[in-house]
Amino acid sequence: MSESPRLTISALTSNNFTTPAQRTSMIESPCNGICQLHPQTGLCRGCGRNGSEIAAWPSLSRADRLSLLKLLPERMRGAGMKPSFNKDRGDA
Repeated sequence: MSESPRLTISALTSNNFTTPAQRTSMIESPCNGICQLHPQTGLCRGCGRNGSEIAAWPSLSRADRLSLLKLLPERMRGAGMKPSFNKDRGDA
């Protein structure tokens, strides 16, 4: 039987943990699990982001994430795709 992993003090004090206030100010990804890049447009069929935007999402600032989220519905409609974001988040 293997021993359970133990958290070290450095793991508990690292920046990998967020406070409740930080979590509420984070912008959730528009990913809805479809995750297929359209061969002609290069846009994800699920969220409307291109590959570079998907890759950059974790490092984008809150302001940059909000700006990108505002562009996605119109971008998807312009490409003939139906925006399908989580309506509970209010970003569609």
